[in-house]
Amino acid sequence: MKKGIKIVLLLVFLVMLEGCGKVKNSSSSDVASASGTEAFVAAKQVVADKCLSCHSAWTSYSEADYISKNLVTKKNPTNSSIYNRIRGNDTGTAGDMPQSNPNLSQSEMQLIKTWINNIE
Repeated sequence: MKKGIKIVLLLVFLVMLEGCGKVKNSSSSDVASASGTEAFVAAKQVVADKCLSCHSAWTSYSEADYISKNLVTKKNPTNSSIYNRIRGNDTGTAGDMPQSNPNLSQSEMQLIKTWINNIE
C-alpha cells in the first residue's frame, strides 16, 4: 500500500477512535499527573470535569499547549478563548460552553480565571 493511503487510513481510524465517546473524569490519571503551577493543576481539573467529554484532545495539554493553540492569553482572561466561551463569564461576552452540560460554577470559573491571570 502506498504511504499516502496508509496515512489517510490511519487518520480516519484515529478520528473514528476519538469519536467513540470515552469520557475523562476527575479520576483520570492524566489530570492526577498534571504538572505545573497550583493554579494550572486546579484549572486543568475543571477542564477535565467540564470540557474533556467533547474536547478530549485537551487531555494531555500542558500550559504551554493552551497558550500556543491560542486557547488562553497570558494574564488576560478577556482575550482567552476558553474563558470567553464559558457561559456566565464576566468578560461581557456571552459564552456558549459547555454544551449539553451544566454551566461551570462561579468557583470553577474563578479557578480558570486565576490560572490565566497567573500565567508567566
